[in-house]
Amino acid sequence: MQSGINPLIDCCFKKIFGSESNKNLLSSMVNAVLEESGEPRVVELEILNPYNPKDFLGDKLSIVDLKVKNEKGEWFLIEVQIQMYSYFPQRLLYYWAKNYQLQLREGEKYHLLRKVNLISVCQESLPIGTKRYFNLFRVQDVNRHVPLSDHLSIYTLELPKFTSEKETIMKQLERWMYFLKYGESLDEDALPGPLDTPEIRQAVGELKKFTLDEVQRGVYESRLKAVMDEKSKMYDNYLTGLQEGEEIGLEKEKSKARSKARSKARSKESRPLWRSNSGRTG
Repeated sequence: MQSGINPLIDCCFKKIFGSESNKNLLSSMVNAVLEESGEPRVVELEILNPYNPKDFLGDKLSIVDLKVKNEKGEWFLIEVQIQMYSYFPQRLLYYWAKNYQLQLREGEKYHLLRKVNLISVCQESLPIGTKRYFNLFRVQDVNRHVPLSDHLSIYTLELPKFTSEKETIMKQLERWMYFLKYGESLDEDALPGPLDTPEIRQAVGELKKFTLDEVQRGVYESRLKAVMDEKSKMYDNYLTGLQEGEEIGLEKEKSKARSKARSKARSKESRPLWRSNSGRTG
């Protein structure tokens, strides 16, 4: 049976990947991202802010924020972005920088800083014209591609650009992308062959729990409502801005037409009055 539960809703995403009991799913997804970029796998992950149902009892909408540390002390920030906007790249940089700075207390030395990886799952496409669903952004020289430092890695997973069919899925990242995009339509007892792995089966099972547990289902419904309300609010603001822009544009056109008419009238008034005497005899 399909759960009908969207894994991108904050309480679901954090329950699946931010619970101690599901830490193997977190490791699987993080390693799938690292494998796609040719980086070493993580061995052990420590969840710094584990899932707590009480965090989602209110109606306030928040960005999913999962903070993890590996065995080397490197940080992984994992988030879901439901609504996209033009300044999102700046927010990613700010979010990364804020957490990078938080590693040091006042007076501590820079050599204590460790790499911070930011993984952002985006339900809508980035506003910067990327072509692939998976992107890795770093800081490096534009000519020789020499890295300034390996401490910054920002990974973006754009769900709209993921188009692989379930029958052709081969890589672990593709499995997780499919789950994140279509998870609510997956049936734990009838998973397609390429998706029928212990990790995906476990993740779909977690979605099913939200349909069976009255408390968890209630939390999910309230969070889903918050997401829909926020989207409606942003769309209303967009329509209001569009209408105001059209009104301003229309008023400018009217003002331009009035100015042109006045200029034409003044030109007529200042034109000398004379009659041609050609063809007449004196």
